[in-house]
Amino acid sequence: SVGPLEAAIGAAPADDLGFLGAARVALMRVAPDQAAAQTTAFEALLPIDEATLGPLNSGFLAVLAEQGAAVDTPHVRAALRLTARHRDRYARVAAIDALATLGDRDATPVLIGRLDDPMPGVRRAAIGALQRIQGTRALGTAEEWKAWCAARKCRADLGPDAPASPPP
Repeated sequence: SVGPLEAAIGAAPADDLGFLGAARVALMRVAPDQAAAQTTAFEALLPIDEATLGPLNSGFLAVLAEQGAAVDTPHVRAALRLTARHRDRYARVAAIDALATLGDRDATPVLIGRLDDPMPGVRRAAIGALQRIQGTRALGTAEEWKAWCAARKCRADLGPDAPASPPP
């Protein structure tokens, strides 16, 4: 119910972003009349640029990214695209999965960049997200997706004179 969730939010440490994000999403679900206020509060927890992304606890950020799939706003989508480039692989995978759940076509260039991620799990998550977002399973390899992207000019760095691999 609403009372215990509000009390838990009030008692939570300000730096426990994962808990705060999950509690805000829970409040959106149990108290629809508070959804707008809770959405704004959730958005305030998210990174807005590289400077705010870097120092965030990776575990909390991964939980925030997972919760972001339930809060579909332009701010959340932008934060998830940013988080897909975080130094922690779990945060990257959580953000990629959330972007796929939201069907964020604007995330395609970021996902193409993740095809060269050093972690195989992140690369697999990016391929799966591209398949879900674009609605096709016909393309199953990083090379096929990069060629698809180059043909559609979805990333400037994948043109005919571009290096073989886009930057992450």
